[in-house]
Amino acid sequence: MKKSKSKKIIIIVASVVVLLIVSVYPMARYGWKMSGVLLCESPSSVIVSSVSVGDDSVTLKGNTTSSATAFVGYIYETKDNTLYVGLKYNLLFGFSDRDGSFDISIPVGDGIDKVVIKGGTAEEIVYEK
Repeated sequence: MKKSKSKKIIIIVASVVVLLIVSVYPMARYGWKMSGVLLCESPSSVIVSSVSVGDDSVTLKGNTTSSATAFVGYIYETKDNTLYVGLKYNLLFGFSDRDGSFDISIPVGDGIDKVVIKGGTAEEIVYEK
């Protein structure tokens, strides 16, 4: 009788843990995109090694100053011929690829005059025509 109760408790606890992991991981890994650049990395901890502005895309390459975080994605917006880019690094939920470097190509229309890395309320110009 006691074995059956303990098995049920173990199954319930394991189910709750799996449910939490399944529901928390996607939100922690990708939910930051809903907040715009507020949860993106501060430009002071990002090193942009090259910026290439083409006719239809902008390519950014670089790394982070933090050795423990992993690059997990970016968001961007264009406004008045300026491209604003937010980079996201994650300490816990970037374990699938523990690399801090980024090499991104952003499709943009014609006429980008300035590229700005933005995180929270801070921003840094990394390219200006």
